[in-house]
Amino acid sequence: MALAALPSAARAQADHERWLTVADVEKVTGLHGLKTVPRLSQPGAGGELNFAGPDGKLVLMVNFGNAQLYRKAREQKEMMIAGKPVPMVLFAHAVPGVGDEAFAAPPGPVQYVIYIRQGDRAASISTYLSGGRAALSEAQLTAVGRVILSRW
Repeated sequence: MALAALPSAARAQADHERWLTVADVEKVTGLHGLKTVPRLSQPGAGGELNFAGPDGKLVLMVNFGNAQLYRKAREQKEMMIAGKPVPMVLFAHAVPGVGDEAFAAPPGPVQYVIYIRQGDRAASISTYLSGGRAALSEAQLTAVGRVILSRW
């Protein structure tokens, strides 16, 4: 099927797969049998790229943006929920040596998101929690970020 004939969500996913593929994620994580899951096709699949294991459970979500969105996430202190400001700091600690800048989120005992920026491009790389444990480690999320950065 020609790319132009794909629905816009599938076309966007195909565009983003040039930066990160199933094979890349399998190599970084050591997981096998991964597959991509279309955005919003199941609960939690809110990324522009979503990866699930053979059991269908989501393990990785990636969203892409620009430097302004990165800075907004880096500086976030609260979020409006039901019209009321709620404390919601994202920054936990810097992740040195990744792109122009990167940080792990959220503060607390487990970081399950890495935000990266290179020039005007940015991405958030998230894993999923189950029983208080992250499906992927911060080191694995950082390695995924390095793969993406190598293709920008």
